[in-house]
Amino acid sequence: MELESITFDKNLGHMTIERQQPLISKTKVVKHLIQDISGVEIQEMSGSESNKYRVCLLLESGKRRVPLTSSFITGLGDKQKKAQLIATFLNIRNYGLEGCPRQISSELQWETIEAEIIHWETAIGNDSNDADAHMKLAFALVKQDKTKNKEQVISYLKQAEAIFKSKGYEEEAMQAFQLWSTIY
Repeated sequence: MELESITFDKNLGHMTIERQQPLISKTKVVKHLIQDISGVEIQEMSGSESNKYRVCLLLESGKRRVPLTSSFITGLGDKQKKAQLIATFLNIRNYGLEGCPRQISSELQWETIEAEIIHWETAIGNDSNDADAHMKLAFALVKQDKTKNKEQVISYLKQAEAIFKSKGYEEEAMQAFQLWSTIY
């Protein structure tokens, strides 16, 4: 069993998700800046007996999805009300059950590897806290020349790990760590 509480604090400028597991005395707290929240959607999971739903926040213009609850439960109407309440309170878009369109930029086909590298370098130049751009630049550098770009790749993956950690994305931070430690 997991107890979850979500707090939106406009005065402090952040949203907090606190997940408690009382049986093992474990609490996980994740914070996000309200300014990073760009929308809200409802995720659906089809089950054998009925469909289940959960409300999910969209961060960084849809690049990252953060579910408000770890589990899906029945009751679409409740989720629709909750999503609308959040959208109204934060003045963000409610994508509802249709969901936000997935980012097309991550599926772009590059004419050259150099063009892809320039794209991700520019993205990092525009937002140095974009961990996904750091990861994608590292992957592009590996594609270009794994041996020659080794130090740069490790540097970008370490930066991605630090950014993910600072934003509370432990799984993504661990993935970045595993990648750079494998290369190292």
